[in-house]
Amino acid sequence: MKVETLVLPFRGEFGLKIRYHVPVVHALGSVIVCAEPGEESLYPRAKEIIDVARNNDDRRRHSYAVDRDFINSLRPELEERYPNTQFTETCREMPEERFIPDPQVRLGLKADVIVCPRWRRYGASKNWQHWVKLTHQLKAAGLKVMAAGNRDASSDVPALKLWEFQRPLDASIEAMRNARLVVATDAGLAHLAVLCGAPLLLISHGAGVVAPGPVLDEHGTVERSAYWTICFEEYYHSANHTGSPIDVVQDGWMEPDKVLSAVLARLI
Repeated sequence: MKVETLVLPFRGEFGLKIRYHVPVVHALGSVIVCAEPGEESLYPRAKEIIDVARNNDDRRRHSYAVDRDFINSLRPELEERYPNTQFTETCREMPEERFIPDPQVRLGLKADVIVCPRWRRYGASKNWQHWVKLTHQLKAAGLKVMAAGNRDASSDVPALKLWEFQRPLDASIEAMRNARLVVATDAGLAHLAVLCGAPLLLISHGAGVVAPGPVLDEHGTVERSAYWTICFEEYYHSANHTGSPIDVVQDGWMEPDKVLSAVLARLI
């Protein structure tokens, strides 16, 4: 009897899901995948997708271990429903294969610039404070702007908010695939842009540092005094399967006009 493979859910950081989990699952081929609702486009080879409860944003972390109680609670039902099935968790050492995701639903979304206005309690120092100003300036320059992300992890900006659609991930994927440029900090949506093959402009603090810091948990407790340099090679260049342009605005964190100038230099 053929043994099926079932991939247990990774409900951690979205960026790590896109950078590592999704390419590993794709390389596994026709397997059963547990996933959060609305993520079907990330698993085009799955023979079956099992919806699991969406994780609270404050509880998303870097590994399966943090979500172990939830995963263990699923196993009895899964074992009964899928006998003779091998349960698998992904890891960074497993083979990867990348692809350009297709949205399950197309809405005709197309913009010049997609902004990624991250806003989270976890790692709050990574929340860039100038998204509203930048969006106003881009629109004043005659550019069509849309904002990608999820409602619970995004700040309000004066642009079409893709998280207001019924399927926000599909909307973000379609908009990124059709965009002239995606502007983001070193966060999950930047990795989605790379997977989609979209031109990407990253905002950094100083000479390529993620953000000013300190590193805070969801309660505002300091975990580290400062952020680290963006891992360009591991996180971006090695994942850039389409060869799309990836640039960084040095010192853009404290000087938003540099970000504006960088965008306009590419598009106007």
